[in-house]
Amino acid sequence: MTTKSGNKTLDPKSDIKSSKAMKPNSRPKTAGNWLVAQLREAIISGKLEAGSAIRQDMLAEKYEVSRMPVRQALDMLAAEGWVVQRPHRGAVVADLNAEDVVELFELRASLEKLAIARSFPKLTDDQIADIEEAWSVFKAGQGDSLVLHQQFHLALHAAAGPRLIRLLIQQLDAAQRYLRFETSEIQNSDADEAEHLALIEAAKDRDVKKGIEVLEAHIAEGGHGIAEKIRNQETDSG
Repeated sequence: MTTKSGNKTLDPKSDIKSSKAMKPNSRPKTAGNWLVAQLREAIISGKLEAGSAIRQDMLAEKYEVSRMPVRQALDMLAAEGWVVQRPHRGAVVADLNAEDVVELFELRASLEKLAIARSFPKLTDDQIADIEEAWSVFKAGQGDSLVLHQQFHLALHAAAGPRLIRLLIQQLDAAQRYLRFETSEIQNSDADEAEHLALIEAAKDRDVKKGIEVLEAHIAEGGHGIAEKIRNQETDSG
């Protein structure tokens, strides 16, 4: 994957809706919102890479909609930071950015720490079992490792409340794009596995302080590691 804008374009014949990450397949009342969901998931899953050009006519043809919902969708994605609108040149998928990933992982850490503080004291035995099951599935590699990793983290926060969970999902989705750039950041190194197991133990003990301590280091290491790789790649290609 490149972090620099290239000449890749969205092929209207490409099957970007085939990814398992494509959740919303039925159209809501607003075509623009439906397109936003489709394109966001395509970017998260890596079907649309950083720097890829997005042509409105191709989107309209592929999704059988008019240009108006396409423009609305791209405006919404630009506001969320997924694409960049270039005057008179169209939209492109936003480049991966070292400063952005550091900020993103700091936001994620803040939300997950709050989620631990709210979730751990209220976790039921069934929810603890769900956490252990999510870890077992992740370890076994029974599916997309990034999706399984996200499911594990969400299981930790099952009792945090729906509003906070929605905010967390937004940040975890955004983080997936960077994790796909450097998948080794979620591989099961000894240190990574030890941190995940420590989170499970903290959840079982309902130990908020320990959970936050482990999580903070876990997320910071991943974010800074990815940022460093992006900077190195930019230096090499510059």
